[in-house]
Amino acid sequence: MNNGSTIVLTRTFSHPPERVFDAFSTAEAIARWLSPSDEIHMSVQGFDFMVEGSYKYLFRVPNQGELELTGRFLEIDRPTRLSFSWCWQEPDPHAGIDSHVLVEFFEVPEGTRLSLTHTKLDGVGMNKRHDAGWNGSLRRLETHLLIHLRK
Repeated sequence: MNNGSTIVLTRTFSHPPERVFDAFSTAEAIARWLSPSDEIHMSVQGFDFMVEGSYKYLFRVPNQGELELTGRFLEIDRPTRLSFSWCWQEPDPHAGIDSHVLVEFFEVPEGTRLSLTHTKLDGVGMNKRHDAGWNGSLRRLETHLLIHLRK
């Protein structure tokens, strides 16, 4: 769902909630999948996974150069909820706009239903950009789980 300044995405993964949650909880894991596509390389520059801990990611985007994303972890409740702030830095066109991501992990018979809600996407075109970015990242998360977390 894409509704103005909010997007909501859901996916079901064939892994228990703890395993899916853990893909968000280490720099090594998140570096493997948090990117909209294989052409955009993301490296973790900082990752302090604790409430009020910060993170910094650097995305190398073809024909655009490097884009920096920063934020803070606001809520960590393994394996059910994770929330964090999300803010692009200059020269990104959405630099300085603080948005918020909430990821919820629900145990279902198939494994885990993940619900991702990204709010405060108030810049022009920001919701469409992040909808595409999160969809690509969640596809890459599915691949990460299949390759690195075999049952």
